[in-house]
Amino acid sequence: MKSHVSKNKITLPVLIERGEDGYFTASIPTVPGCITQAKTLPDLYTRLQEAVTLFFEVENMKKFIPDKLTSMRGLKRLEFSV
Repeated sequence: MKSHVSKNKITLPVLIERGEDGYFTASIPTVPGCITQAKTLPDLYTRLQEAVTLFFEVENMKKFIPDKLTSMRGLKRLEFSV
């Protein structure tokens, strides 16, 4: 599965798990260091958007196109503004 990039948007694979404490944890395996957690899924999606935006701003990685995925148990593709 590959990431999809269009004008100011990128679709990335997201791994979401729910911990024993009830919090959701999400990571984007193809974006280094992109991991966050929240009590609700809407909050998790907001925090993921913030993390992706920060990655592309701080790392100045506008041309970053992830092409390989690590192995995972579950996968959801979400679109982010970049």
